Amino acid sequence: SKCNADPNKPNDGSTYKAIVVDNSGIQRRACTSGNCTNVAENIDWALRVNTIYVRSSDSATILTTNTAGIFIFGTLTNAFKSGAQVQFWTGLRSDWQSSSNDCNDWSSSSSGNNGRYGLSDATDSNAIRSGTTTCDNTAFLFCAEQ
Repeated sequence: SKCNADPNKPNDGSTYKAIVVDNSGIQRRACTSGNCTNVAENIDWALRVNTIYVRSSDSATILTTNTAGIFIFGTLTNAFKSGAQVQFWTGLRSDWQSSSNDCNDWSSSSSGNNGRYGLSDATDSNAIRSGTTTCDNTAFLFCAEQ
């Protein structure tokens, strides 16, 4: 809902989802096995299978997803965002599985919980899993068009 309410999203009538997962695997999941190839492992996943994604700011190709709606690192053509680096919440491990660091299924803004984040200017696994920070810190969401 935050992606669709963002005033910076393209005003083209499309729906957008955040590339975040929850550890419980109930709301959103990319993979149950590392670097999965089966879309059956997804739950409400934000990236579509076999799809080319481009940056809205400059139409640069970012990636092409596989049959599970993920990409294998080394195939990320450009970073998610051009310009200054920002951190964005993901809750992901570097192999697309859910991490236990997800700010209590994204319900907590407490310094007592942690969340995993990616880096907007990375083209390796740091794009989805660079580190963890406490949930009282501010990070962005990376939104993908549906």
